[in-house]
Amino acid sequence: QIAESRFLASTARSALQKGETELAANLALYALPQRFPPDSGARPFVTDAAQALYAAIDNDRLKVVFSYRNFLVSPDYRSPDRSIAFSPDGALILGLASSTTARAWSALSGSVIASFIGDSPITGFALSKKANTWAVAREAGVIQLLRANSLELIQTVRIGESKLGKIGLAPDGRKMAIVADDASAIIWDIAAGRKLADLRGHSGVVNSIAYSPDGKWVATGSEDKTARIWDSESGQLLYALTHPSAIYRVVFSPDSGFL
Repeated sequence: QIAESRFLASTARSALQKGETELAANLALYALPQRFPPDSGARPFVTDAAQALYAAIDNDRLKVVFSYRNFLVSPDYRSPDRSIAFSPDGALILGLASSTTARAWSALSGSVIASFIGDSPITGFALSKKANTWAVAREAGVIQLLRANSLELIQTVRIGESKLGKIGLAPDGRKMAIVADDASAIIWDIAAGRKLADLRGHSGVVNSIAYSPDGKWVATGSEDKTARIWDSESGQLLYALTHPSAIYRVVFSPDSGFL
């Protein structure tokens, strides 16, 4: 299995050289153990595969957040939200260890590096790699801004809404887009400490919210089978896109040209 993992890692690097970044990332993931530490008889940890994965993620053509699939994450990961993200330097995996705890694991060893525990359940989180900031939203109307590489608390933002949902963080880390109740969202200016705009128009629960990489737009996805794109400054609705079924995740392409 070690030889196979090294072969997959080598193939991943070859794919990356050809510009096939997504294929490279998938090959590298497959070459890694599904749990850390690896179970007896499971695929072993091969450093070449981890390095190939980092190389794929660092490539400017691939800006992704992997869904949790037990790769490289220690067994204490118990959150119902299985989204994870890599820290800006690629050394840490950021995720939720429980309903109230944010955690950072070493991407190489799977060991716990830092934890941040709060009083109320976490409803969503977002990462701004440019600002090295991780935003964690909690049910009690509080958003905590953490330094992504250390989980050091930078600032606590108190929103007037009683219950918060999913959250998006602007690329420069200066604004947030927040699901404020079941069918609406707001844009919040962090420095000014005030709401800039309401995003209203969905008729169902808003499941996902995200900023475009260039910071110009905010996208929302809803149970009402629509994705909506809003101006990130004014909150004006720009596009309403229909879908055959409910939308659970919205993500922009790296150049902000596709949703």
